[in-house]
Amino acid sequence: MTGYEFGMVTWSISRDKGTVNLAGTAERLCRGGVSDIVEVLTGLGHEGWDVAACTTGRDYLIWTMRRQL
Repeated sequence: MTGYEFGMVTWSISRDKGTVNLAGTAERLCRGGVSDIVEVLTGLGHEGWDVAACTTGRDYLIWTMRRQL
């Protein structure tokens, strides 16, 4: 059976800032617009993370990230 580790990326559309919370790491704060969040998600993809789910809440985008163990 395949196992995964999970994390979360949140981004405030109106404030142009967000957080990256990954298993076993400290919370990372990020700032910037759409191109910056694309860069963050692309970087996570290069580290083996993929998007398991995405949802919105008020002015936030929230991604659940996963990486195969």
